[in-house]
Parts: sequence; C-alpha cells; structure tokens
Amino acid sequence: MMGQLDRQKTISPNINTSTINTKLMMKNNNTMEWLGGKNEEDKIQIMAKARQESQILKEKEISDEIKLTNERRATLQQRIDEKEAKCMKINQERKELLNEIDKMGGKWKSEPEMNSYIDNLKFKKDKISAIKNQIMYRKDVCMQSVTDKSLFRRNLDINSLKQNLINLIQLENTQNVPVPMEINENDNEHSHEQDIPLFLPASTSGPLHSPSIAFSSTIDPHHS
Repeated sequence: MMGQLDRQKTISPNINTSTINTKLMMKNNNTMEWLGGKNEEDKIQIMAKARQESQILKEKEISDEIKLTNERRATLQQRIDEKEAKCMKINQERKELLNEIDKMGGKWKSEPEMNSYIDNLKFKKDKISAIKNQIMYRKDVCMQSVTDKSLFRRNLDINSLKQNLINLIQLENTQNVPVPMEINENDNEHSHEQDIPLFLPASTSGPLHSPSIAFSSTIDPHHS
C-alpha cells in the first residue's frame, strides 16, 4: 500500500492524499467490478452518495490541512520567540556582568591583583560573587579557550573558585606570550662580517695620524 502511495505521488506530485487513497481503494477492492454488478438505479444512488461523502471528506481534508499549517506556524513562531527571549536574556546578563567587572576595575590579570581585591572585601559571599563574576566574564564575554571546561564551574567553595581563576589567568598569560623568531647563528655571523667595515691606513709612508679609509671586507685594499 505504501509503495503504491509513493508511486502515485511520484506520478502526480500535486495530487492530494485523499484522492490517492480513493483511487487505491477502488483498485485494491475491485470497486468498479462490484459496481458493475449493480442495476442502474442502485448505481445512481451509490454514485450520488459517493460524491456527497467525497465532498465532505475533501472539506475535512482542507480543514485538517489548514489546522496543521496553523499549528506548524505557531510552533515555528514559538521557537523564534523563545530564541529571541533567550538572546535577550543572555545580552542582559552580559550587560550586568560587564557592569560588575567595571566596578572591580576590569579583568584581573594576575593572582596578586585578585588577592588584593578580595582581601578588601568584608563578607565571604561578596568574595565568592566577585570571583564568580571574573570567571563568567572570561567564559561568556572573553570566550577564553580552555580544554578543561570544569575551570568555569561556579558551584564550588571559595578556595576551589580561586584556584580555577588562577589557572585561567595563568593559562591566558601563557597563551598571550609571543613566540620569538628563530635566528640561524651562522647566517647572522656571516651577515655581520659583510656589514662591518675594515679600516686600513691610507698610506704606509704617511704620518701615523693620517686619516683612515674604510674598505668593505669583500674588497682587497692592495689591489690597484
């Protein structure tokens, strides 16, 4: 049955499912042969009833299709609204986080800077909140890249939070260290030999205080 349905959809892509089902049922149930065995009066009554029921089924199918389309649109709109609401919530949280970081003087870049700020806070809950904000700032705003996602955990005690933040700071400082260029010592020495001028007396018979003339190391000064 499903194979026949697929074939009919391939032959007539725009045909509705109700029409396909009717055609298949008539074929599989030998409806035309059964109808051929009826007298003319019965045929007329049967066909009239079939047309009436067909119209009812068609109207129901249209109604169901409209209902299904509306449900799909409502579901799609709900997803769009949920996504927009989620984005707005994230943006609001980031805005509030930025305000908190600004109050702290910015992102902490060293362990002493962290300890200095925390030591000035009186209550433990404020210290925990400050550390969490610094961690979340690195995660949600700076998008710091880490292999160990547990460094961003917040449901920890203050010592664990401090250690995670220290690890994040150290990791960032390591990532930001510039890589020095490698220099070939042999090439470097060779280039210096060519750049350094060779000073020789202008005349061997002249006075000792005669001015000197600079020659390149690649030129023979005695060659005339």
